[in-house]
Amino acid sequence: TSPEDVPLSLTGCLFLTANAIFSSVMFKNTNVTLPALSIFPSLSIITTKFIGTTGLESSGTESPSIIDAILAIGLWLEHTDHFVSGPLDPTDYLQLLQTLSLVSANCPDPTLRHAAHILTSNILHAHPTDRLRLNFISDTLEHCPFEPLRASAVGWLKEELVRAHTRKSDDLFATPAAVAALQPYLFPYESILDAETDSELWEDFRRTFPFHMAALNLIFFLNSEEYKSLVPEGSMSVVEEIYLQPLRAARTRLEKVLKVGGELEKEVGGEEAKEGLAEVGLLGERLDMCVEQRS
Repeated sequence: TSPEDVPLSLTGCLFLTANAIFSSVMFKNTNVTLPALSIFPSLSIITTKFIGTTGLESSGTESPSIIDAILAIGLWLEHTDHFVSGPLDPTDYLQLLQTLSLVSANCPDPTLRHAAHILTSNILHAHPTDRLRLNFISDTLEHCPFEPLRASAVGWLKEELVRAHTRKSDDLFATPAAVAALQPYLFPYESILDAETDSELWEDFRRTFPFHMAALNLIFFLNSEEYKSLVPEGSMSVVEEIYLQPLRAARTRLEKVLKVGGELEKEVGGEEAKEGLAEVGLLGERLDMCVEQRS
């Protein structure tokens, strides 16, 4: 048996590639031969080999060292502008975005989650087709079961609006069309008031808190003088009725039951109730800012 007969280890090749890139960047090692890679198709193919292999829902639960290597390669390719070589298939583009975004939601390591979020955002914003970018944001808002990832989608929209405004572009994000298309998912009828018990309300609030904070920040942003032209006419009145008013009612209800001596405070304990009141307070402050801004 010769060395040529021994199959290469995919994982070993991944680590060697990441190490070569790391060495060239951190130690300015010019003796390293860097691989000829690009985000598409190279990173897209690498990602499918290692992440979400047992189903998309498992994306981000892989070995941290594997995720770290893939993200390092991806961020290096993005930083050095190795975006695409050859035709770019929209299906591959959306698949990579979905996988990386799930890593940003599921990975237990906060540093890797943040790196995955940065890489996802940069790849998303780099695509030249505004409608494709809008569709990915819309699909994430409508279908994603992870509230932090839906909050990220709100952030992606805000970044697109700022970019379009700053660059004075004429794409969808420079018009009210983008907000109009996403409004049902950005500011849905808030059904948490339908919870029959205070415990159900509290669990729902804790789960959706990241998204609500992002949505309220977006409302404050859209009501500013610089960006209010991007809001469809009359839509903020609808948002006030179906979204902000129910949130205010939920805030009042939670403040009552979480305070010292409240029914929920007795059930969950003083420490959790104290933390909950802090979150409710943050949401309440942002609600008040949005209301004051419109008055």
